[in-house]
Amino acid sequence: MVWEDYYQLVGMVKETIYVDESGNSGLRNNNAQRFPFFVMGFCFFCDSQKFKIEMRRLLKKLHRKGEYHPRLKELKFSPDSALEKLGCSRQDIETQWKPYFDPIRKKVNTLIEKYANGIYAGVLDKRTIRRQTWTSEEIGNYLFNKTLFRNILPLAEFTSTPEIIYDRGRLSPRRTRAFNSYLQDTDSYLTNMGLKRYSGNAVCFRDEDSEINPGIWGADFVAGSFRYRHFYNNATYLDILQPKFLGSGSMNLWF
Repeated sequence: MVWEDYYQLVGMVKETIYVDESGNSGLRNNNAQRFPFFVMGFCFFCDSQKFKIEMRRLLKKLHRKGEYHPRLKELKFSPDSALEKLGCSRQDIETQWKPYFDPIRKKVNTLIEKYANGIYAGVLDKRTIRRQTWTSEEIGNYLFNKTLFRNILPLAEFTSTPEIIYDRGRLSPRRTRAFNSYLQDTDSYLTNMGLKRYSGNAVCFRDEDSEINPGIWGADFVAGSFRYRHFYNNATYLDILQPKFLGSGSMNLWF
C-alpha cells in the first residue's frame, strides 16, 4: 500500500505532487543532438485517489482487450524501451502495440485533465548545455530542483505542505537520500535568504515504485506530452492538458 492510500483509509486527504521524466538526460555519444529535449513532468492533486482508481481500471481494461502488453504493470506515454526489455522486437512494437499508443495517450490525458489540480513541466534543450562535464544525474537533479521551487510551489495553492513523490528507479538508495537532502537544503536556503515565494516547508520528499503508484504514471504522461510537443512540434496531447496548466504550463531551461 502506498502512503496516499493509507491517508484515504484513515479519512485524511493528502495533497501530492507526482514527478517523472521523459527523454534521455545524458550528453554522451552525441545524445544532445539525437535526443535534444529532456523533460520533467509535475502533476499536482489535492486528492489523487479517484485518479489512481481510474488509471488502474484503464490498465486492466487495456490488458483485457489486448491493447497493452500483459506484462507491463504501469501505463507509460512511450513504452518502447519497456517493451524491448520484455523481448519485443521493433517490428512487434510497430505492428502490434504502437497502433494503441495514440488512443491510450488521449484517454490518460483526459483523466489527468479531469482529476488533476495542476500540471507543469521543466523543459531542457540539451543542445544549449555548455558544461559538458555535467552528468546525467546532475542534469536531472537541477531540472527537478529549479522547476519545483521556482514554479510549482509558488503557483499551486496548498492547504498544507504537499508530499512530493517521484519514481524509485530514478536514483540509487544512497543517491536518493542525498537528493532529498539537496531539495531540503534548497528550501532552507530560500527561507534564509528571503527568496521563498511559497508557504510552508517543502520537506516531504519520497521515492516510490512507479508500478504501484498511478500518480507517477500521470506525471510520465505530462512529461511525455511536453516532450512530444517540442520534439515533433505537435501539441495533440498537450492540448488536452492545457486547461490544467499552472501559469504558462512550462519553463524552458538552458545551461
